[in-house]
Amino acid sequence: MNAIQALALVARSTFRPMDSYDLQVFQGTESPNPLVHYADQFCELYTIVLDNNRICLIDSEGVEQQFVLDVA
Repeated sequence: MNAIQALALVARSTFRPMDSYDLQVFQGTESPNPLVHYADQFCELYTIVLDNNRICLIDSEGVEQQFVLDVA
């Protein structure tokens, strides 16, 4: 997956603020208010974490990809 595909995936997803359980599962988050979208629909393949300027995609096998958004 490339950055354009990741942004399209983010645009189609619904996010919620992380709760205490999510913060334990995703302990590497750095922002004060990270967001999460769980792949809970049949056709969804990725859990998505938005943390500051980072998009983290985790597939159903636990393989992670990260994309950092930079404002030039």
